[in-house]
Parts: sequence; C-alpha cells; structure tokens
Amino acid sequence: MDNIQQILIERAEDLESENELKPGGKLMNRNSNKTKVLVVGLDGASLPHIQSLIAKKKLPFLQKMMVAGSYGNLKSSLPLNSAASWASFFSGKNPGKHNIYDFVKFNGSLSEPSIINNNTSKSDLIWHITDKHSLKTIYFNIPIVTESVKVNGIMVSGFATSGDTPFAYPNSIHQDLLDSNYKTDSAPFWHFKADDYFNEIKQTFEKQSNSFHQLIKEHYWDLAIVTFNALSKILQSFGDEQDKVEFFYSLFDSYLQRLFDSIGENTYFLLLSNHGFKPVTKKFFVNEWLWELGLLNRKITTKQSRITDIDEVLFNPNGNREALLTKLLTKSGITKKNIRSILPNSTRETLKQALPLSVRKFFHREYLDIKWGKTQAYFVSENVQGININLKGREPYGIAEPGKEFEQLRDKIISELYHYKDPYTFEHIVEEVHKKEDIFQGENLENAPDILIVPFENNYYLDSNKRTSRMVVGAANDEYPVYGNKDRNGVFLMTGPNIKQGTTISNLTIYDIVPTILHLFGINENKGFDGKVVSNIFSDFEHKDETYITNSIQKEEFVPIVT
Repeated sequence: MDNIQQILIERAEDLESENELKPGGKLMNRNSNKTKVLVVGLDGASLPHIQSLIAKKKLPFLQKMMVAGSYGNLKSSLPLNSAASWASFFSGKNPGKHNIYDFVKFNGSLSEPSIINNNTSKSDLIWHITDKHSLKTIYFNIPIVTESVKVNGIMVSGFATSGDTPFAYPNSIHQDLLDSNYKTDSAPFWHFKADDYFNEIKQTFEKQSNSFHQLIKEHYWDLAIVTFNALSKILQSFGDEQDKVEFFYSLFDSYLQRLFDSIGENTYFLLLSNHGFKPVTKKFFVNEWLWELGLLNRKITTKQSRITDIDEVLFNPNGNREALLTKLLTKSGITKKNIRSILPNSTRETLKQALPLSVRKFFHREYLDIKWGKTQAYFVSENVQGININLKGREPYGIAEPGKEFEQLRDKIISELYHYKDPYTFEHIVEEVHKKEDIFQGENLENAPDILIVPFENNYYLDSNKRTSRMVVGAANDEYPVYGNKDRNGVFLMTGPNIKQGTTISNLTIYDIVPTILHLFGINENKGFDGKVVSNIFSDFEHKDETYITNSIQKEEFVPIVT
C-alpha cells in the first residue's frame, strides 16, 4: 500500500469518526436509555481537605454537590502511585491482574528503565468494554495511555506520552489540539523557579480543562472521563504553602461548576480521586536501613546510578537542577564527601546544622551506588513502595537463591520493619508490611515488589536515596524537601437522577467505579472485576444477578465522614 492510499484510508476513518461524534452525524449510535455519565478525576484530592475548605466557604460548588449527592472515602490500591491506582480504576482490577505497578518498568541494577505503553495492561480497560457496546465516549488526559488509541469517540493520552508521539484520536482532534498549542503535561519542577513552576502548572491545567470543556460541548457522548494531575503537583511541590493549595482547590471548584452547567440535568456527575494526600514530617531512608542490616552493599556517589521516576525518564535528569555555584564547588574539591573525610562526626554534624538549607542545597547531591554482587535486598522506589530480593534468575545480578533463602530473607525484613522504631520519637515507622501474594492476585503477580510497605499513618516518606542526617530517619524538609505523601483514601462524589442526596457512603474501593459506571448503561458482564456495583447510592436499585463480579480483593471497613 503506497503513502497516498494510507492517507486516504486514515482520512476516511477521521470523517467516519467525526460524523459519529457530531450531533447530526448519520452514524451516531446513542445508547437506548439516553444515559449520560461525566467522570472527573482529580489526582491527589482528599475529603478532609475538601471539607475543611467547604467550612471556610471556599468551595461553593462542591458544597452543593455533597448536599445533592452521595459521597465518601474511596480506598485506593497498593502500591500508592498514580499509575497503579488509575489502572485499577480503569480496569476495576488489582495490579496483579492489570500488570501496572508504576509508570516505569525497571529491573534491579538497570539504570535506564522503560515507560509503560498501551500494551502493558493485561486486562480489558473501560474503553475496550464501552467500544464493544457501541457507547460514544470521550477519554481525555488518560494517565496510563501513552499514545493515541482508536476508540468509538475521542481519546487523548496523558502525561506519560513522549514528545513526538501522537497523543489524540482521531487525527482531526489531534491536529486541533496541536493548533491550540496543547501539551499533555508540564515539565518537572527542576526546570523552573518556584513561582514560574506554579504558573506553569496553572497554565497547563487551564489549557487541558478548556480543551476538554470544548470537546464535551461540541461532540456527542454517552460517557466522558477526564483526569487532571495539577493538584497532585501542587501538593508535592507547594504543600507547605496553604494559599497555593487553596487557590487550586478553588480553581477546580469553579471549573467543575462550568462543566456541570454544560451537561443536562439527567446526566450522572462523578468526581473521584485515585488517592489522597497527607502532610509528612519524616523520611525513612529504606536502602540505608537495609545497608545497616547488612543486606545491601553500596558506596556514596554524586552520579545518579538508578533512575526510578518517570519525570527523570521523560526529561533530562540533570535539567537545570545543578546550579553554577554547585559546579564551581565540586570543581574546587569542596564536596560533602571531602568535608566528611577531614572532619570528625560531631564537628561536621554541628556544621551541617549551622548552615541554612539555602546554602546546603548548593552542594552536589549524593546518591547510593548499589553494589549488586553483594546485595541481597533493595528498596525499589518511592512510587513502588516495596522491597525486592536480589533474586538469582530474575535480577540481572541476583545472588539470593529462590525458595528457602528467598523466604527467609523476606521474613527477616518484614520482622525487622515491624520492630523498627523512630529513634527520635520511638514510634513505629511502618503500619503495614505485606508479602506480594497477600495483596495482589492474578497472572501478573510476579511483577509486583516482593514486600509492600505502608508507613505509619502515612507520616513517613519512604526514600530510596542516601540519608541526609546521621540517622536512617530524617526530617522531611531537608535539602530535598517533601511536603506530602500519598494517602490511601481518595474521594468519591456522585450526583444524578436516582442518586441518594446528602448520603455518606462507606466501604468504597477504586475497583468499584467501573462496575458502577457500566451498571448505569445496563452492561453486566463477567470481566473478573475486583469490585462491585455501589448499590447503596441508588434510591431505586434493583438487586439483580451480579455474577460478573469476583470480589477477590477483601474489602476494608471505613469510618463514615461526619459533616
């Protein structure tokens, strides 16, 4: 087939899609009962934050929605990161089935991990099901979609899309977005000064939100889903600045009002977040702790030997992070390592405390260079929140034997984690520690970390890097500050024709959302979901045969929210 024929075929597909999308299109296939569902995902939003701002009269729209609908905490999946949780939402399944544990896939000592792609998920996602049932859909800014996907409607991929990859289907939508200077995400914080980064997040959100709003007004749809990660970025980088956090919540509130005003009265409106956020006060340097246990061997280096975050894969990991003064200090031999070599412990610790953070940040950052041939276990990453055994036959330089030695190492690490206490407060560092088979079920269990860690009350940030104090536990606001940690409780808020009003719902999990959305369209299929229809939000719910739900993930009790 020559290039001209290919172009004609692609253009024909575009025209067909456009005809289906436009209200007067001949090929439009509306669902028989005219059900419409609009879903908005706010990465990182939490009910306590929303309720505190409602009490301050800062969120008038969300206040009205909580009176008009049903709401509650939405329990997220483990590990607590946006890739695993959004994949769990879009599939209705746990990571052991859908196979997405993080945005990046890496193995042991490999310093160049790969980003997930559209084939990483091993489960049907909601767009596969809605396409099968001929629903007209708009999926916008979908985090786990890394390039354009043909759907029965519109698909716009999310921030994991590389710069030169087509990010929207059909081609006409892709071109329209390109013409409007649309971008799938902002660059990471180290490319900006603080105020510039705040404005960059705001401008990116405004571009994305306006583009989605325009699409839902101009095209016919039965189901429209959009996600935004701007709030998560604000909480990570400006979590200690309440005015900036409140500004973004208020910005979202105004935008949600605009969206709501654009949809019909009989449309179901669903707001959710994949996880929440809580302030943190401490860091737990897990790899340093493993070194103290004698299970990890390392040296200190100024070169980052392991890349574990998607921003560092998509963007130049050095970026603008290294200031000119840092380079001059290093060239002159004034480094942390050299200072440590000539000063006694007590003197250098006193000197460190005397220097303000603004000065300490000019010294070159130090990393752990793990010596794999003498390492039995290592902390995978802040996102995966787990420890892997350096297993023979699985890891590139594995030394631990499968079977008995593997299990003994896991048992030792779990026991030590449960017993380890903060040397300053004497409180336990971890709240839960799990073997992977106790958390995940499915044919992709082998890709999970061997041990999952849940910090105590999410107060401790699990850090894979070198400690910044003499202790394995240090302050969260050190030279490389962290202001918040992901919390397992996200948000669920839904209004609609037969949704109970002013009702608090408990026992919700992120796996329940897709079965509930499909139920609204009368789609009840055996898809091996780990969730079930949230029946107690409906005023007229009829208990029908729900054999398509497996409930393989044990539900946990929630404390109802009191307003």
